[in-house]
Amino acid sequence: MPPTKKAKKAAAAGGGDLTGALPDAMLHRILSLLPAQEAVRTCVLARRWRHLWRSAPGLRVVRAAGRPPATVEELQGFVDHLLLLRGGSPLDTCELSFDQIRRQDIPRVNLWIRHIVMCKASLSRNRRVGKKMDVLLEGNGMLHQGSTHNT
Repeated sequence: MPPTKKAKKAAAAGGGDLTGALPDAMLHRILSLLPAQEAVRTCVLARRWRHLWRSAPGLRVVRAAGRPPATVEELQGFVDHLLLLRGGSPLDTCELSFDQIRRQDIPRVNLWIRHIVMCKASLSRNRRVGKKMDVLLEGNGMLHQGSTHNT
């Protein structure tokens, strides 16, 4: 949805919602840089923002700065609903960061990755530091097997 005349007028006057004058493509880029939990929270800012997070081309399922990484179990409900509500919106990039992946978490994480790949993102890199595992998915057509930490 393009910015409204009212938003443009408010931005030009130096007051009101300056982000309201930005095009959707710019807002999508900004939302793609935020952790998913924060991107979803933007839906309460204004009517225009209500569904923008659903079609952002990037998805970062990570903990906010200063917080320790989450386990798959802690993120399960959020990620399940996040992917369901996004539907098949295309993704260029997706980052998943977990503290650990237990043996019983593997089917769920595989399901998430399968859904993300169906949204045109593909697994391009993962790194494992100690127990923590980060998976970065980008739309470049490469698929590499990820490593997991089984407990």
